Amino acid sequence: MKKTISNLLIMTLLVSCVSLAILPLVAAGISIPGDADENDELTEGELADAILSHVYEREEHLELDELRDAAHVYVRWKGKPKTIVDAMNRTVTIYKPVKTMVVLTYPVAEAIKIVKAESGVVGVSDGHILPKTAFFPILSELPDVGTPPNPDKEEILKLNPDIIFTGRILGGNDGLEDNLPAKIALVRWDMGRLERITANVNHVGYLLDKEDKAKEFCDFYEKYIDETIKQRVSKIPEEDKVRVYIEMEGHQGGNMAFANGSSGHEICVAAGGINIAADLPLYGAPIVRVEKEWLMKEGPEVIIIVVTGRPDLCGYEVDDPKEMKELWEDAVKRPGWENLSAVRNNRVYLIHKDLVGSTANFIGATYVAKWLYPEKFSDLNPKAVHQEYLTNFQRLNYNLDEHGVFVYHKEDS
Repeated sequence: MKKTISNLLIMTLLVSCVSLAILPLVAAGISIPGDADENDELTEGELADAILSHVYEREEHLELDELRDAAHVYVRWKGKPKTIVDAMNRTVTIYKPVKTMVVLTYPVAEAIKIVKAESGVVGVSDGHILPKTAFFPILSELPDVGTPPNPDKEEILKLNPDIIFTGRILGGNDGLEDNLPAKIALVRWDMGRLERITANVNHVGYLLDKEDKAKEFCDFYEKYIDETIKQRVSKIPEEDKVRVYIEMEGHQGGNMAFANGSSGHEICVAAGGINIAADLPLYGAPIVRVEKEWLMKEGPEVIIIVVTGRPDLCGYEVDDPKEMKELWEDAVKRPGWENLSAVRNNRVYLIHKDLVGSTANFIGATYVAKWLYPEKFSDLNPKAVHQEYLTNFQRLNYNLDEHGVFVYHKEDS
């Protein structure tokens, strides 16, 4: 009997080595394939029985692709399902390897590319991914499944993914949970927050069996955020830290500041700044409207304007900084701003939202650190960090010396 089991395990290992990428889609189910007693643990005996049932074509047996999944779970997952807690504090469990995905948000698609799992994506968001042809040359060709607030659930179900990745809900209901088949897992991420990036990328790597790729990125991230930026700014006395106003340009009529809990706030703090809007009262999202009189009274030393919803001004599809320059000039000419030290001392900066509210927000942190403390970070080259990220982790043939507009300051013109 021991010899039989040994031979069966050899078969298991051989089966598990077959590439999953070329297999047809099968129903995920809500238990591990071959887990006869459905106790969420595939034992050696259960796998052996599943293999024999397949070999002898018993009335109830796993098909070959299901058997491969079972072998994968037994060998790679130690016979147990994978479980995470998402951004909505929901426990999500998967019972077999993920082969197909629908992705609704830009930061998650970015993370999936980081771990080299984009070949499994079968549908993407119209508003977040399809327009970004330079950054997502392959994903931007995939079927449109709507936007995060209004996903096309009918189209998603036609694609029959193993898993749906989307963002967390701040209010309302996007309807994805409603009558979603149990075989389709739904994971909600809060991917734009600096302090959660490594945990989120590790979760993506964990769910998609790409832990090694996730670790490579996290090591790269920590090299700049923890070992360079945070280490240096930790030595700055609180009274010497730069006071910063961070604005979300063009949002709800303007004058919207990033407050505590926002991506802009976390980047400011990581870079050693004091966000003057950090403690303002919030009403839902961590973005708060401020009055000109309040800003004049606070007198920020540095102003950072995050450009959002303006694909014609900046991003990977834009090469000419002309309109960013015009936006900068309009900003510094706002009534009363001439009295702000940030304007008088030419310390007003524009930055593209994708370097603030995405998986690449650590790049935004390098720019902000350099702007706040140019002497302390004279050896830090944010553009070079950005290029390294694009080349090594997004695997893009994209030269930042020739393409893209992501930041603007008067000295850049």
